[in-house]
Amino acid sequence: MVVQQNAFDAKLKGTWRVLGEGRLIEVDDHDIRQFQEVKSICYLDRQVLPVALLEGYSYRHVKGRDKVTVDLYATAGAPSGYTLEAIPGIPENCRKTPPSDAATILKTMWDMLDLDYGFFKERHIDWAAKYAALQPKIMPRTTEDALQEVLVESLHDLNDEHVSLLRFTGDEPVFQFDAANSPTLKTLRDAFARQSAISSFAEFDAQWRQSQQASIAAHLIGGSEGRVLNGAMVWGKLPGNIGYIEMSRMEGFSDDANTASDLRLVRAEMDRAIAQLSDTQALIVDVAINDGGYDVVSAEVAGRFADIRRQAFTVHQHRSQGRPSQAWFVEPKGPHQYLHPVYLLTTDLTVSAGDSLALMMRVLPHVTQIGQPTSGSISNKLVKSLPGDFMVSFSNESYVDPKGFLYEGLGVPPKVMLQVFNPLDPASLSTGHGTAIDQVTALIDGQTTGPTQGQ
Repeated sequence: MVVQQNAFDAKLKGTWRVLGEGRLIEVDDHDIRQFQEVKSICYLDRQVLPVALLEGYSYRHVKGRDKVTVDLYATAGAPSGYTLEAIPGIPENCRKTPPSDAATILKTMWDMLDLDYGFFKERHIDWAAKYAALQPKIMPRTTEDALQEVLVESLHDLNDEHVSLLRFTGDEPVFQFDAANSPTLKTLRDAFARQSAISSFAEFDAQWRQSQQASIAAHLIGGSEGRVLNGAMVWGKLPGNIGYIEMSRMEGFSDDANTASDLRLVRAEMDRAIAQLSDTQALIVDVAINDGGYDVVSAEVAGRFADIRRQAFTVHQHRSQGRPSQAWFVEPKGPHQYLHPVYLLTTDLTVSAGDSLALMMRVLPHVTQIGQPTSGSISNKLVKSLPGDFMVSFSNESYVDPKGFLYEGLGVPPKVMLQVFNPLDPASLSTGHGTAIDQVTALIDGQTTGPTQGQ
């Protein structure tokens, strides 16, 4: 195991390059220090990663003729989460304090995304032109607040859930900008602007999501009898003997969660749900509003609906640095699998590991994805500190289906199109989700012909 008795295994201590991520790490007993390599600059990242982050991970150590590599695995049977390549040491120039003037910070962020962001083409962005237009706005005395405006402007049009800018306040990074801008998010922001009772969009958004969850849960019979997994999940039966499982995220199932604890908790809850819903005529898996999380959690959920092992997608690093592509499979998980008809409800608020769940479920013959295309922000999120007080996150992986298709920027399309949230109808923020559940249950019961077939 990577972690033994609250310390890293002795074979992992030392200095490594994290392949495909453009960073070097230095591992001691309890911490990982990171160094960012960006073209002409290398520097210490202010984030120190604790030993608890990799609790439950296993590893495979390979000593070749001219190099030593280590692959880390979040759980047995899953693809490698990270590939490390041993290096002689951290170069001395990486240990020096980097310049933190505005010009260096802007250039570092531009270089960072130029090397490792995977989707400028899909997002219709000319990154070189962005820099050429914004660089003249940086002056010798540009303040941090003015610099932040320039950094936000550079990221503004990416429309990627994984692109964000943070700024440290003391030791804590605080979100300053999120590039997500799906049609439903735009509608939510418009609704927020039309009211005055709530001063924060984050609070407005959270209350709206809670209201959506509560409206469906009120109709459930038995089951979890309220939200479980730290509020991330509810399940039970809808009228007509239809099973229902709703998940709002794929992580954070306890207050002190990490990957290992989230896997333990979701396995137990999915086992309980599938056992009690096994006699239903069909089942709705609702990820219409899902903030994402861990792909290994999505694989655990999808595995409760798998009859045999099937390939779902392959993950490629934008700049591999020698890291092999990783094939992901859906295979039976748990003591029982649900093999009656399943309907997966998605929208443009189905994000990241929600997208990857859709990619996994679509290869199962008895699963029908219904609703709207997912967010199309599928890649994992790479988070890096910049020199000074800023931090940036972005997407650096391509998830390609077995036919070679990339859904990043497009979203995973449903088999049956159903407008859940309609930007032309603001009232659908209140009514769309519940109406969609009613339409899916009617489709299951055969009382209507159902929504029109999509591609």
